[in-house]
Amino acid sequence: TNIFSLTLINEGTYTEKTHKYITTNGFSLGQAISNTDAMAYSLLFFSSNRDNYHLESYSVSASWYHLIYKKILDLQLTPNLNFANDRSFTGQAGITLRLTLSF
Repeated sequence: TNIFSLTLINEGTYTEKTHKYITTNGFSLGQAISNTDAMAYSLLFFSSNRDNYHLESYSVSASWYHLIYKKILDLQLTPNLNFANDRSFTGQAGITLRLTLSF
């Protein structure tokens, strides 16, 4: 059977020198498919308080995780679409490939 998890994301960073507060809000839905494979689906919103509080961008992504060898070597592939205010919220595609070796 599939196992699902929901993660709510609410984090902020304050820069004292510029008095800028940046927040990230959203959620991620995780799905364990097998002992070696998992998927995660995320929707994140990025905001700033300068000049006044506004949406900077939002991002949609889906990640595939695969355990290659005994919790030592794993692979994660994450395609995403980012919609930024400075590009009039038009989508920009990206992809991240992460290979992790844990000692």
